[in-house]
Amino acid sequence: MAEPDIRNEPYVVYIPTAERNSPSPASWIAKAPGVCGGEARIRRTRIPVWALVEWRRLGLTDAALLENYPSLTPADLAAAWEYHERNVAEIDDVIARQELAMRVGPALFDNEP
Repeated sequence: MAEPDIRNEPYVVYIPTAERNSPSPASWIAKAPGVCGGEARIRRTRIPVWALVEWRRLGLTDAALLENYPSLTPADLAAAWEYHERNVAEIDDVIARQELAMRVGPALFDNEP
């Protein structure tokens, strides 16, 4: 049997302020190289923080996000918003790269080896 690939093991990058003293936080932000392109995401999901931030910028309310993402909790959204507040440049950069990829499409990768 093959050894597990520890390079894709998620690691917690952020625990919201209100959850830091809890022995079992309600939510957290994690990253793993092979999940969501290694971008910050909500605990144990494939829902990246940047996507939630972009939906919010487009006018979706927290209630609408929770309705459209039934696996999320209010604590997850609070974690995403707090992470974004503390990492604006990171999240905005990911959003900009996503927008560029949508405009350019596969041509963006034409020069890749």
